[in-house]
Amino acid sequence: MTRKIAVVTGANRGLGLEIVRQLARQDMTVVLTARDRLKGLKAVERFQEEELSVRCRELDVTSASSIDALGEFLEREFGRCDILVNNAGIFPDVVSYDVGDPTGGLDAPLENVRRAMETNTYGPLLLCQRLIPLMRRNQYGRIVNMASDLACLTELADVEGKFLAYRMSKVALNMVTRVLVAELKAEGVNILVN
Repeated sequence: MTRKIAVVTGANRGLGLEIVRQLARQDMTVVLTARDRLKGLKAVERFQEEELSVRCRELDVTSASSIDALGEFLEREFGRCDILVNNAGIFPDVVSYDVGDPTGGLDAPLENVRRAMETNTYGPLLLCQRLIPLMRRNQYGRIVNMASDLACLTELADVEGKFLAYRMSKVALNMVTRVLVAELKAEGVNILVN
């Protein structure tokens, strides 16, 4: 049986690192991606000690050429991509992490909104556009786009007027996810997005 190939973005620490561990423990080859290659390689060393199949690739999710280079690597090395976890993200709305002073809609710098959209929304969209064709080849794929309770738009959601850039980017990511679900379902392929 061919080993599944999983890609986890923003995976050199925190939740991404644990996602890599859990996938690798399920006998998959996991490509751990990080903006900083050295931090990614250091993270991979831990998995080598556990004899888990984890590879490192540098990836900037805000760069189309970096995303394309990842796609080329996956095609060349494995000829496939089975799982994509879009975990990389930023939370640019906090002016000072020491003080925890969040910016709201009235004072959110537009640059923060742009950066959040590029990282949290456009990056995952471009990754899906680049890697879904690899999933179609094998009629199998699983994509997880990491969302947030702060992006909930139900009538029960408590929107308190803070964290505009982050919230906007994650709400947009939720819409990207829903559109991809509908399109892939209409194709009849075994590629799930959530």
